[in-house]
Amino acid sequence: MQYTFQMPAKETVDFQTRFQLELARKITPRWITVSVGYAYYIAVAVSAYVISGKFWDAYWMLIAVTILHSAMYRSYRAVVRNHTVSYLQRQPDSETWTVEIAGDYLCAENRGVRTCFPLDLLTDTKEEKGLLIFRFGERAAARMPLSVFSTTGTKDAFLAQAKVPKN
Repeated sequence: MQYTFQMPAKETVDFQTRFQLELARKITPRWITVSVGYAYYIAVAVSAYVISGKFWDAYWMLIAVTILHSAMYRSYRAVVRNHTVSYLQRQPDSETWTVEIAGDYLCAENRGVRTCFPLDLLTDTKEEKGLLIFRFGERAAARMPLSVFSTTGTKDAFLAQAKVPKN
């Protein structure tokens, strides 16, 4: 069974960004990110105290730098995401996806790039926000909208063909 559907570029970028952030959180231990954060704030606080020479001036500088850093980071993320979305929208057939099961693989194709995931690594599927999400361990994920299935029976047949493990 092969299903072709339209997926807006913004949803594709959001899905990939969310997945990669989730993967990064699993790779980097929490104690490292917390330690680096504390080291950053201590360095900013000491620098602010050396510059101003007064505790309260240094305190307010630390707050100002924190707000500025947070705003710059969020702005940068938004600009990169918007540029990625506009780039994808300019590509021909960037919103057209094809998903099928070919042999022992779940294959997703977009813009001529075919990505195949081995079905024996499929750990689970879940329905979330109108999407059917296939998880392949912690390293990969694929998705397709539930609206491509005409009935629940066709969705169940597709999942049976994918040999989805029972939870």
